[in-house]
Amino acid sequence: MNSFIAKSGLVVALLATSIAPAVAGDWEVWAEKQGSDKLTIVTSFGGNGSIEEAHIDLNIDGSFEVVDTQVLQKGSVCVASAEKNIIRSLPPSGAGSALKSKTTDTCLFTIRMTSAKTWNPAEVVTVGFKECASSVKGVVPCEASVKMVR
Repeated sequence: MNSFIAKSGLVVALLATSIAPAVAGDWEVWAEKQGSDKLTIVTSFGGNGSIEEAHIDLNIDGSFEVVDTQVLQKGSVCVASAEKNIIRSLPPSGAGSALKSKTTDTCLFTIRMTSAKTWNPAEVVTVGFKECASSVKGVVPCEASVKMVR
């Protein structure tokens, strides 16, 4: 278990809730407000037996600073850009093999909102772009949901 888990009981709760099964071939995004200005976001992906590549961009409505970005699954790409108001997550490439069907946490982001005194995570984090692909079927549909931890 990663050392960051011990640092915050809230992060433990966030990760524990993200283990719930998702519909295969879907992204799950979990967001939790921490204090008056921080937001923790965990991205998770579960394949459907044919998806080999996946990508999600989350739009962040408002100015923010990146506090921390952590790769939770080896080989994942986790990028947060305050300049572009975007968070990007890609699970490891399947490189010709299907990604795991079990929903797996890929990235953890902690950001500090700098634009507003009061804000609601449900209004701040939205799905901007998502794509899934298979070497056999090309671009295939996948879904994404943003859920708030209360």
